[in-house]
Amino acid sequence: MPELLASFGEASALISFKAGVSETLTFRDLVERTRNIAKALQDRGVSAGEPIGILAPNGPLWVTACLAILATGAAVAPIDAQQTKAEQARLLEMIGCRFFLGDLEGSDVGLQDCLFTSPLGADFPILYALPLSSGQEHTVKAAASHVARPSDLALIVHAPGATGTPKAVPLSHANILSNLSALAATGVAGPSERALIPLPLHHIYPLVVGLLLPLSTGGSVVLPGGFSGPEFAHALRSGDATALIGVPRLYESFLAMINGRIEAQGGVSAWAFHRFLGLSVTLARRGQRSFGQLTFKAIRRSVAPRLYRLVSGGAKLEEETELKLLGLGYDVVTGYGLSETAPVVTFNRPDRSRIGSAGEPLHGVSVRISQSKIDSLGEIEVRGPNVFAGYLKRS
Repeated sequence: MPELLASFGEASALISFKAGVSETLTFRDLVERTRNIAKALQDRGVSAGEPIGILAPNGPLWVTACLAILATGAAVAPIDAQQTKAEQARLLEMIGCRFFLGDLEGSDVGLQDCLFTSPLGADFPILYALPLSSGQEHTVKAAASHVARPSDLALIVHAPGATGTPKAVPLSHANILSNLSALAATGVAGPSERALIPLPLHHIYPLVVGLLLPLSTGGSVVLPGGFSGPEFAHALRSGDATALIGVPRLYESFLAMINGRIEAQGGVSAWAFHRFLGLSVTLARRGQRSFGQLTFKAIRRSVAPRLYRLVSGGAKLEEETELKLLGLGYDVVTGYGLSETAPVVTFNRPDRSRIGSAGEPLHGVSVRISQSKIDSLGEIEVRGPNVFAGYLKRS
């Protein structure tokens, strides 16, 4: 990954916001930080495929930690910084992490009372070493640089379990790269794009689709300073976002924000907006979208001057919501997937999307519906290089 990113040179890679102030890292900056952290991990004897936790809020630290772990040939194990200390400790123990990278200074997001810390420098996260269980021994020695094989473990994420206990989903480099290459081949991402991610990066959808895909194609990633409405809106405009990586609830709020602005104007303006939007939705149903693109251009520019593509995942986007977004003149990209498929299975390409559909399978992926003999419901069965090998067993 560092070699690929280095080829993009001085282009902007990461635009992050904190307290209203932005920080921009070029690909060169990102690669330098990544290599320094990777070297620090190797000096501590991190081995190929070893899970290394990340426990931090969205930001440059999270991104560089993730890329550095992958660069060593180790596996990224993201932990939700909002979980309780006990749950964080349980997940780290279940995964088998010896180390995790985090930013816990000045906060109480967990675990510092049972760990020792070692600052790695001004641009580095803090390296936390988990205490060994009784009977465990490990000799710390420098590890040789490891080029990951396709079958090596690259990522461990958590999926909801039927009993309420999250399941650990291990994914290989081959699983993730198959998704990235298939999506990149459709042209949905590229060097001219700036993707804004208002979702926690410990979830696989924003991690793969929102972070790794844009970076791997030379595009930029925009990270807001938080998940509140004002922080999101500020990053959307000031970050010059061209694409938004969101979930259905976000787009419902997005429509409500636009509607609220129009209603505040009242009178003829509000009447005309709703009348023309209704007409635009009718035309969008028939595949005619140029009317909305022209009619609502000024409204779209007032929200975010360059934003034109809305990517929805994590759950089904209701048809009514999709139609209103299309009616406003946005490109809407939807699909279907899950953590166990790294994560995309089907995808609605912007040039041949079908409203209300989950799209077509990615290249190399096969999907079928098995017929149940017990009831009328079938089960979705997926086969392809993106499908994981099985859940991580608990010790």
